[in-house]
Amino acid sequence: MHVCHSASPATELLPDRHMPSWPLLTDTRRAIDTLESGVQELAAAFDPPILTGKPGFEWWQYEHPSGELIVLLKAVRVVSGLNALLVLLEAGYTQEVGVLLRTVDDFVDEITFLLEAYDRDENTASQVKFVQDFFAEEIPLSAGLRQEKTRTDRVKRRQIQAGQARYLQPDNPDRVRKIVNAIDGVYSGYIHGGYPHIMEMYHGGDRPFEMRGMRKTVRISEYQKQIAAYVHRALAVLAVFAAIRGMESLHGRLKSAAKRFLDSPEYRKE
Repeated sequence: MHVCHSASPATELLPDRHMPSWPLLTDTRRAIDTLESGVQELAAAFDPPILTGKPGFEWWQYEHPSGELIVLLKAVRVVSGLNALLVLLEAGYTQEVGVLLRTVDDFVDEITFLLEAYDRDENTASQVKFVQDFFAEEIPLSAGLRQEKTRTDRVKRRQIQAGQARYLQPDNPDRVRKIVNAIDGVYSGYIHGGYPHIMEMYHGGDRPFEMRGMRKTVRISEYQKQIAAYVHRALAVLAVFAAIRGMESLHGRLKSAAKRFLDSPEYRKE
């Protein structure tokens, strides 16, 4: 888990000769492709969803809800998010990269939180509630959009972090919780439009704010490292999930991909 940021309060502008060339992150792209094919293979091992709802407002829905199904669906969002991150990074939209990284971070945390049950061989009360809340959500019809819905008292973020911390480092879960909290704090500023985060977009001159991407800043190389870290986390956690599902071949491929990517120069090692 890494969060990289420039020591300077102002985002450093790079001269044109130091601009990165595109396309970048060949190893990262290859690793995400491996993740994507792995998630498709996992999805094929579940009973397919059925089409439900009223004519003109139909959606796909799985008949057999479970914690393992949530892991699959969150993995879909992780891979989609990682694909989108490369597009945003290439265009230089670093603020939006920060927003999307927070969602990817949340989804990987939730997957890890649910997988803890298999290590413990039992579900905690928080894990049971998380599964119930997830499948209790419904897509409202257009008339329902105008009606006030009763809010569900969802499982708190700190409970998800506690489960994740126990799973990742049972001998010192407090250290993991502190790291996760720090990451949340950094990315939340991008989601909520925090003052220092918005001011990263300021560079003065006739057009003082950069609103069409920030490709000339150190944020590009910093976020390359951040994306790489999440790609590796996703490979590792989905390798565990494949083993839980009894898919040994996929487990081996994802585990090997994680090892290769860890040795890649695109992965932040310090």
